[in-house]
Amino acid sequence: MSMVRRLIMWSCVVAMVQVASSHAQTDADLAVLREFKVEPTAAGVLEFMRKRTPQPDKIKQVDGFIALLGDEEYSVREKATRGLVDLGAVARAKLTAALQSADAEVKKRARYALDRITPPSDDSRILPAVARVLAVRKPPEGAEALLNLLPHIESAEVADETAKALAPLALDKDGKPLPVVLVALASTLNVQRAAAGSALASGAEENKNLARKLLGDTAVGVRRRVALALVEARDAKALPTLVELVGSESEEDSAAAEDALFAVAGEKSPEGPPAEERDPRGASRKIWEKWLKGDGAKIDLTKVEFDAPGSNLTLMGSIDFRAGAGVARRSVVSAMDNSGVIKWKVEVGSQFQMHASMAKRDRILVSEYNYSRVQEYDLKGKVHWTYNVANPIAAYRLRNGNTFVATRNSLTLLDREKKVTRTVTRPGYDIASAYMFDDGRMSIMTTNGMLIRYDREGKEAGSVNTGRFLNVFSRVQFNADGSFIAPDNGNNVIRSYDKDGKQKWEAAVANFPTFVTTLPNGNILVGSRNTNQIVELDRSGKEVRKRTGSGSQVLFLERR
Repeated sequence: MSMVRRLIMWSCVVAMVQVASSHAQTDADLAVLREFKVEPTAAGVLEFMRKRTPQPDKIKQVDGFIALLGDEEYSVREKATRGLVDLGAVARAKLTAALQSADAEVKKRARYALDRITPPSDDSRILPAVARVLAVRKPPEGAEALLNLLPHIESAEVADETAKALAPLALDKDGKPLPVVLVALASTLNVQRAAAGSALASGAEENKNLARKLLGDTAVGVRRRVALALVEARDAKALPTLVELVGSESEEDSAAAEDALFAVAGEKSPEGPPAEERDPRGASRKIWEKWLKGDGAKIDLTKVEFDAPGSNLTLMGSIDFRAGAGVARRSVVSAMDNSGVIKWKVEVGSQFQMHASMAKRDRILVSEYNYSRVQEYDLKGKVHWTYNVANPIAAYRLRNGNTFVATRNSLTLLDREKKVTRTVTRPGYDIASAYMFDDGRMSIMTTNGMLIRYDREGKEAGSVNTGRFLNVFSRVQFNADGSFIAPDNGNNVIRSYDKDGKQKWEAAVANFPTFVTTLPNGNILVGSRNTNQIVELDRSGKEVRKRTGSGSQVLFLERR
């Protein structure tokens, strides 16, 4: 998992937004409410949230059926499975939790039921929007309604985004936590404890003390979320918890904690462990423990910028054909939010950039294919770093400061001084898409549809033949667990595969799909070099919506 994807996770989880102060955000949220026919009043949003929250009798039914998924009697298991499917969307959150069961039969049946219940494609748009409007309206029952809803949101990312709205609702007129928030601090449900603790993290010292108690919570996800919220509230007492989380068994929590530490340390961030380190996460924790005793002990959190310009955004490369007669067409890398709104643009030197990724919090790495170079730009378009290499197709800045560069026939790792520390060369010029994970593993997809994995030493570690040819401009979504999503340009479909190359689903996408990338909520963006349309699919491959550019050809999408 790369730095940019972790920066995205960090932003999604910890940003404690002040919703009432952003008129633009409120206007956008009201537009979403109109689209979903939700009355934008306090009563209207409360009614929506209460309808979206399963009633106790339904929750009891769901719990009862899930408890029977592993029953000894086949007929009982079958009846419970059918019952969960019949209950529909109200069962999704608890079925998703059941996927973590140690019982293989429970996991299998939970997956079966989930696959037959319509995915909540719209949750990522409507739930956070409703919650933010609720925070602006501030009805007395708002905190309770929000806390009751959170356990029934399937996606952790959507739940985190929705939970941010609790902070403006959590206190009474005297600045004291509401009784319902105090109860949530001791809830048996992780999502409620995390939400309540995070909501109190930016308040008065006595409220911070209540939040700090959760730094010792038994659930690593709760510790991570509350620690991040406290650090963003400039509370240095939470830094040791973040350091302790680095290298934890949960890759997501470890990565989010380390990204926060990188944000805090800034230009004085310690260098990560070498690529040949056998225990990179354990080594990283030791490095940060040393930092905490040195530079970390002197850090001034009031000077730290937590909201990265690349956070929670999708990078898009395009050629602008709208320039007037006699004016050269422009090549642009832009950053697009989840609603398709362009937040910033950088004009780059190449008219044929193959790829871009976030290099630092305000820098992008651009693979300029026709100029045979990779360049690092700031957001004003100034070049700060150049590496000359023939026909680069992708480049990523890793967490330890090294840079991975892929070309049509090579995979190269550079240290901070641009010294080559590892190279893998292919006999033919057949690499269509490539990626390096932060632990040093690499994956490529060739133009003849062969997925090849390499270990941290650059030795081939396995391959999967999809039997599907890729266009040379294709871009594959490689995941840390070995699964991947690839376009099939000629047949106008994209396909999702597990780590063994077994196809999970396919979805028809018109007009020569060329590149895919995933959003934090699990949805998938698909684009094509033949059109300026971007299609969003849910996790089952069902189309959610389309976005259309304005007179530009899309060259790539990147969100890691």
